[in-house]
Amino acid sequence: MPFDLTNDHIDHAGKLKAGKQVELTTRKLEDGDCVCTNEVVYYQPLTKIENASAAYSLKLSYQGKDLGSRFTNNGIRSAFIGTFRR
Repeated sequence: MPFDLTNDHIDHAGKLKAGKQVELTTRKLEDGDCVCTNEVVYYQPLTKIENASAAYSLKLSYQGKDLGSRFTNNGIRSAFIGTFRR
């Protein structure tokens, strides 16, 4: 599946779009974002990563069939941004 990816780990801004199935857009966390008074990163990234930081998901959407459900979540603190290589 073709995809487009941009990653600015300095500004914590990223975009991922994979066909019509996946879309993720992030921005830097801001003072007004809900953090539920929990500043601990409980779930670490799933692979070794450089410049890792939490980011705010402006749009997080999966519309594929392979996960057993589809979802769209906008405006939540639910992403990591960083650099990794294999």
